[in-house]
Amino acid sequence: MNKIIDLPWCIIGDLNELANPSEKRGGKHYPLSKLTRLTSFMDRIKASSIPFTGYPCTWKKRLQLHIIYERLDKGIIWNDWLKLYPDSIVKHGTFSCSDHSPIVLSVANPIQRRKKLPFRFQNYWCQYRQLDPIVGKQWQSRIQGTKMFILSQKLKTTKQHIKLWARSFLGNNQQKLLTTLSKNRTD
Repeated sequence: MNKIIDLPWCIIGDLNELANPSEKRGGKHYPLSKLTRLTSFMDRIKASSIPFTGYPCTWKKRLQLHIIYERLDKGIIWNDWLKLYPDSIVKHGTFSCSDHSPIVLSVANPIQRRKKLPFRFQNYWCQYRQLDPIVGKQWQSRIQGTKMFILSQKLKTTKQHIKLWARSFLGNNQQKLLTTLSKNRTD
């Protein structure tokens, strides 16, 4: 497959193989010769396993009075998948009507899902003379209400005007930061 597809890829599902003895609970010991099949395959194609959360086993079977649990369902990735999706994780669900628990691949990218960064006043902005009239005008504005309401409204309008000034005069630093973070994750 690597010779055909030279892009990051992911396979998720019932691989029907164990990678190590800790992926089996109960029943007879799994032969070591079988344990090497999945790891040898992954080594040969230079793939890796996606981390998981939840109960470690995804398959169960009852034999007489014993229950056997195994981790047969997995996700494997290749060729810089984690650079594109650094938060990739396989989530193991709970058993219900099937002998397999559901598994879900989550690939949320924190840069894409990140909320808007909060406004932060930078102390070095005080060096710019353009800021003085902006702040002065907002504090001299007339607002009706209690003293606390007046204070909160003046702070609010001052913040809005300083944000506009900072964006127009200094540029959109938040967008630059997100672009830099995104670029660093892909490099």
